[in-house]
Amino acid sequence: YLRGWYYVDALYVGVPPFMMLSTINGENKYADFGNRIFWELTDQLFDTEEGLYYRDSEARFNEKSRNGKKVLWSRGNGWAIAALPRILSYLPVEDPNCNRYSELLQKIAASLAKCQGEDGLWRTNLADFEDYPEPESSGTAFFTYAIAWGINNGILEKEKFEPVIRKSWKGLCEIVNEE
Repeated sequence: YLRGWYYVDALYVGVPPFMMLSTINGENKYADFGNRIFWELTDQLFDTEEGLYYRDSEARFNEKSRNGKKVLWSRGNGWAIAALPRILSYLPVEDPNCNRYSELLQKIAASLAKCQGEDGLWRTNLADFEDYPEPESSGTAFFTYAIAWGINNGILEKEKFEPVIRKSWKGLCEIVNEE
């Protein structure tokens, strides 16, 4: 039972510290708990067809965009994909979940590559760019970080994903100003 662990944000803010704690004290029970929470929440919120996450169960089952499409928030998916480098950095390679996390990173990155805007940025609703057409920087920054980390750690193919992060980095640099 998840008792309060029902938003996609929990994948980033809640799960990695359990992996870190296991590394610090050598007790697997913390990583085991983190893995359980991660995969239970993923079972509830991950759309296997889209390869992306819903914000929560309400969004999964009851929300539609103004255009009748799914609502897959950029920032929430940013939290989810950015959790993976944090988890994989602390989880021992021999842990059976390592491959699952790596495969999930590959799946999300492939889905994101398909819905990246021409300007390199993603939009608020990844399933419906017309719903909120303005570029969204926080999700874009999370995606750029996680995809770059995946390339640098041999999980994502450089030839396939480097153009994605080069484009997103350029887009981010163009929307940042002195303020």
